[in-house]
Amino acid sequence: MMMGQFIASIFGPLIYNLAAKFVAVWFAPKDRGIANTVLSVQAGMALAPLLLPMLAPTIQDVPKMLIIVASISTAFTLPTFFIPSKPKVPPSTTATLERTPFWQGVKEVVTNMQFWWIAIITSVSMGMVFSVSVLIIEAISPLGYTEQQAGLCAALIVFSGCFGGGMTGYWLGKSSQHFMLIKMFTPMVVFSYVAFIFLLKPDAFSVVIIACIINGFCSYALFPVYLEVASEITYPVSESISSCVLWTLCSLAMVIFSLVIDALRAGPDASPPNNMNTSMIVVAGIMFVGNLPCIWIKGDLKRSKVDNENSKQLVLIA
Repeated sequence: MMMGQFIASIFGPLIYNLAAKFVAVWFAPKDRGIANTVLSVQAGMALAPLLLPMLAPTIQDVPKMLIIVASISTAFTLPTFFIPSKPKVPPSTTATLERTPFWQGVKEVVTNMQFWWIAIITSVSMGMVFSVSVLIIEAISPLGYTEQQAGLCAALIVFSGCFGGGMTGYWLGKSSQHFMLIKMFTPMVVFSYVAFIFLLKPDAFSVVIIACIINGFCSYALFPVYLEVASEITYPVSESISSCVLWTLCSLAMVIFSLVIDALRAGPDASPPNNMNTSMIVVAGIMFVGNLPCIWIKGDLKRSKVDNENSKQLVLIA
């Protein structure tokens, strides 16, 4: 299992990094937001806490569970061998244009201050929600909730995030109001973590569920927006470069936040034992400070500008 985790941790991010580039090549501007949602929100993270306990109720069932998971993963991998590199009809002008050479693109991304504001917000927000969606199981278990209830909370964070990401992705396609969405949803994301401080209580499972749904919906709602903004403000740099930086920082932040949250866990003598009340307070503080750049973030939607100008020219010619 450790070897499998090691291999997945190396090659898994490669798939995530390709998502933004795949969307840019295959989807029209109005569909990019919703496409990024589908490709970036991992449905498996939502299904795993629900299905795995049922597949392996005892230690003896773990090998069978691993075979089932491996079979499902293999089945979903097979269609990738039949996907062509490009569509027959380009969905947009920018899908056909060459991108900046790799090393020059890296230099432009590194020196783009607006990109780094987006990178800070993305790494803090998404790194935290990835951590919390896993550690929520340990956060509410000391409060007297069962493993099944804790797994349901973890799944609801991701499931509600799918709806949130779908909504903002659709909105992006209709309005292209990238920065407005960030400024509107970011306070709600921070509020959802403040709510955890007061709502994670014993004998209040319905309230805990509501807190998890709000947190997942608001947090994941911004992920496709972050990916699109990063691609827009760094254009003509390849989308895979900006998304690679974002995913790397998100993964690094998730590891750091997970260690911090676990280190702040109360001891066995606390009431209730091993609770994470202090952890939730620190989490809310990190989210507040880490999302401050949303106040002054700005930038030009360079890729959309090229697509829109070409569309206007085609209309005039017609």
